[in-house]
Amino acid sequence: MLTSRQLETVYSFMQAFERNPRISYRKLFREYCTYRSRDTVPQIITQSRNMQILLGPRLYVNANTDVEIINVEDNKKKDWKSVVSDEKVTYALLLSGGHHLLAFRRGATVLIYAEAIKPSFPAQKTLEEISPEIEGELPRFEYPRWGDLDWEVYRLMGDPRVSFVDVGSKLGISWQTVKNHYEKILEDCRIWISFFPRGRMSYYHLFFTFSTSYELGIREELTKLDRTSYLFKYENTLILFVYSDSGWTTCRHFSELEKKGILRDLRVSIPVQWHRPEFKI
Repeated sequence: MLTSRQLETVYSFMQAFERNPRISYRKLFREYCTYRSRDTVPQIITQSRNMQILLGPRLYVNANTDVEIINVEDNKKKDWKSVVSDEKVTYALLLSGGHHLLAFRRGATVLIYAEAIKPSFPAQKTLEEISPEIEGELPRFEYPRWGDLDWEVYRLMGDPRVSFVDVGSKLGISWQTVKNHYEKILEDCRIWISFFPRGRMSYYHLFFTFSTSYELGIREELTKLDRTSYLFKYENTLILFVYSDSGWTTCRHFSELEKKGILRDLRVSIPVQWHRPEFKI
C-alpha cells in the first residue's frame, strides 16, 4: 500500500500522462513530483503499476468495434474457449448474474462511446452517493479520417511511450515520419489511463447495463469518485464497469436509482473470466 503522499504523486502523474502520454521522467520530476530524488519517479511508477494502482497510458480510438451482450435468459450461451479463440475478439467477459457474456469484436462501429473516466483524488463522493442530475446523451465519437499508414502507426503505438525509431524500423520509414503521424492520430485518440488508490484487484468488480436520460449526469458523477470507472455506449444502452468497496451496497444504490426512474432496464453481473488481448481494461 502506498502512502497518501505517494498516491497524490501517482495521481498527479496520471494527470500529466493524460496531457502528454510521452512525457519524460525528467519532466515528471521537475513539474509534478514533490520528492527531492529524481530516482523516486521511476520507482513510484513501477511500484504503482505492479500494484495496479496506475494502468496506462494507452492510445484508444473508438472505431470498428462491434458489441455482443448475451443475457442469461437468451438461451444462446457460447463456449468460452470459442470466444477467446476468435481472432476478431478484442475484449471479452464471462459474467455471472444478469448477463452471460460481453464481447467486443473488430467489425462495424456499433460501440459509439468509450471512456476511462478520470477520477478525483481525494474522492468527492462514493458510489453509493452518486445522484445524476444533468440530462442529455453522451457525444458520439466521429470516425477518424486516417490513411493506411496512420492506422499502422496507431497499431504499433498503442503504448505511446514506445520509441519512434523502433516503430519506424518496423514500418520502413523515418522516425520523423512516425512522429508526424503520431501527432496526427493523437488528435482523434483518447488517452486511456486508470487510477485505483488501493490497486484494482482490491475492489469488488461490478458490471452494469442500463438506459437513462441522464447519460451526461452519470458521467459527471463518476468523475467525483477516487477511482477510475469505464463507461461505454452502444445503441441506447450504457455499459458501466465500477470498482466498489461493497458490492451489495453499490447494487442496492443502483437499484434505488432505477426505482426513482433515473435508470431503466438495469442489469448487474460479476465478471468471472477476462480475455483482453487488445482492450486494456
